[in-house]
Amino acid sequence: MAPTQCLGVVATRTFSKHDVVCDYHGRVISAAEGRAMVEGQHDEAGYLFFFKAGQTDLCLDPQSFPCECHPATDTVGRRINHSTKAPNLKPFHCRLRVNGEDKDVILFRALQDISVGAELRFDYGVKRKSFRGEGLELEWLDE
Repeated sequence: MAPTQCLGVVATRTFSKHDVVCDYHGRVISAAEGRAMVEGQHDEAGYLFFFKAGQTDLCLDPQSFPCECHPATDTVGRRINHSTKAPNLKPFHCRLRVNGEDKDVILFRALQDISVGAELRFDYGVKRKSFRGEGLELEWLDE
């Protein structure tokens, strides 16, 4: 995968339906702590990824770099653009063992076959009730 000029990501190889394409990870915090960050910093808070681990509401804060696997200040998963109309990836929560420690990560799985040069996109879910409907007026997200 390669970041594009508009901070999107395009496939640099083919992926088959259900393949794991990339990950999204960072420091795991409570969902309440993530919501407080959203209230306090609107620009960087957009990178927070809220998810459920069993019955627990959690949040990934990818701003906590460097990490042991991505010493730079960015990962491919952070740069995937949004689309409700034509997503080709779906995120799912996974616990991986890294250096003897269990880590929560989000893996992106292909919803369909993806060819070289295709932009990678997933539905951010901002139109769901869990986002308090704050994305309902964001038609520009699918432009």
